[in-house]
Amino acid sequence: MRKVFQRLKILLYPLAMVYALVMRLRNHLYDIGYKKEISFDVMTIGVGNLVMGGSGKTPLTEYLIMLLKDKFKIAVLSRGFGRSTSWIRMVTTEETVRSVGDEPIQVFRKFASDVIVAVGANRLIAIPQILQENPEVDLIVLDDIYQHRKVKPTLNLLLTNFSSPFYFDFVFPAGWLREPRRGARRADAVLVSKCPSKMTQEDMNRFKQSIKKYSEAPVFFTSVKYEDPVPFGDATKMDSPIVLVSAIANNYLFRDYCSSEYTVIKHFTFEDHHYYTEQEVQNISEFARSKNASIITTEKDMVKLIDHKQIIGTASWFYLPVSVYFLNDEKDFHGMILAKARALHSRQN
Repeated sequence: MRKVFQRLKILLYPLAMVYALVMRLRNHLYDIGYKKEISFDVMTIGVGNLVMGGSGKTPLTEYLIMLLKDKFKIAVLSRGFGRSTSWIRMVTTEETVRSVGDEPIQVFRKFASDVIVAVGANRLIAIPQILQENPEVDLIVLDDIYQHRKVKPTLNLLLTNFSSPFYFDFVFPAGWLREPRRGARRADAVLVSKCPSKMTQEDMNRFKQSIKKYSEAPVFFTSVKYEDPVPFGDATKMDSPIVLVSAIANNYLFRDYCSSEYTVIKHFTFEDHHYYTEQEVQNISEFARSKNASIITTEKDMVKLIDHKQIIGTASWFYLPVSVYFLNDEKDFHGMILAKARALHSRQN
C-alpha cells in the first residue's frame, strides 16, 4: 500500500508544482502590495493552518475565548463550512448546524453569554457588519483565516499537528498543504498542536529547528485534555463496553484516549463535518443497545447528533469535552497577545 501511495504522489507531483506556483504568485502579489491586505482598528486574532483538515483550530479558539473574555468583548467569525445558507449570519438560538455549520454552533452553545458568533466566507465584508451590529466588540477571533489574505490579522496564529507537521508535507494534490511551506513565515506564532503530554525538550528542540527553516516566529507546544463524558440523552450512568462515534478530520487522539480508558468494541467513523442521517443514528443506537453498551462521541459531533433527539433518547449517549493546554511558555503566549492589544490601542490613541 505504501508503495502504491508513493507512486501516486509521484504521478501527482507535476500538478502539485502547478498549484504551488499559483499560490506562490498569489502570495507574492500580496507581499509586494499589488494585492491589498486590509487591517482593522479592532484587535483581530487569526487561527489557521497550512494543511487541509483538522489541526485543532476550534479548541484553540475556545482557549482564546476563555483567556480573553474578561478583558475584551469578543466575536468569533467562521466560514461556516458545509452550511446550507450563504452570505453573513449572526448565530442565534434559532440557527441550526445545517444553517451555520457544526463548529460555530459548538462555540455558540458554550459561550453565547460571552461572545458574538458569526459566519461569513468573505471576512472583509463580515468584519464591518459584525462591528456595525455589535459596536461593543473590541476583539475578533478569525477562524480558518490563514489563506484569506484580504484581511491582515493583528496576530496570526499558525497551527501544525504534532503527528503530521507541515514541514514534512507537500502541496495538494501530492500532499495536504493548501500552500507551500514558506507560507509559515506570515505567522506571528506557530503552535504545534495535539502533542504528547510528556513531550521531551529534545523533541521540542527538533520541532523548533525544523520550523525555523520556514518561520522565525516563536513556537509553542500544546496538547489536549479530555474531560469526563457528559450525557446528552436520557442516560445518566455510563455502561461498559463502549461504542465510539466520530466525524472529525483526525480521530486518532479521541480513539486512543477512549481505548485507554474504556473497553471499546466498535468505532463508527465518518468524514469530517458529516451530517448524520436518521437511519445512521438509529443503526448506531440499535447496535449499542444490542451490546448493552454506551456510546461516546466528540463535542463537535454532539451538536449535530442532538438534531435526532428522539432516537438519541433510546440509547446511552455521551460526548467527551476537550480543552487545550500549553506544554511550554504559556505566560509568554499570553504576554504576546496582550502586547499586541496594547500596541494597537496606543496607535489608536
